[in-house]
Amino acid sequence: MVIDIAINELQQRLLQTNYISSLFFKEPMNICLVIDESNYLYNLKGNLCRRIESADYIDLTIKGDEEVVLEFLSGDTPLLSLIKQGRIHVEGNYRMILRFEAIVFCALEIESDVV
Repeated sequence: MVIDIAINELQQRLLQTNYISSLFFKEPMNICLVIDESNYLYNLKGNLCRRIESADYIDLTIKGDEEVVLEFLSGDTPLLSLIKQGRIHVEGNYRMILRFEAIVFCALEIESDVV
């Protein structure tokens, strides 16, 4: 699935940095992406992002069309903008929303620094 490819690319960018783990991963974060009625669970810890089958808790749930979720993960549109536009629905506290958005943004900055 395309979403798995996007998450794998995020994982590769996270592995290229040392500072993201100290800024954003003080404790693990479980994220559920709900796309077309399918759930994709991911655990972020250290600078690792891995797909998991189940979790005792979910910190952040992001619901939307695959195209819109990919728009965020690729850095085309910030998560908060997609929420304000009503194109994506997010469940979780504001701190977790900002935290995940910052992780994705910083990982994208890694890619632009490498090129």
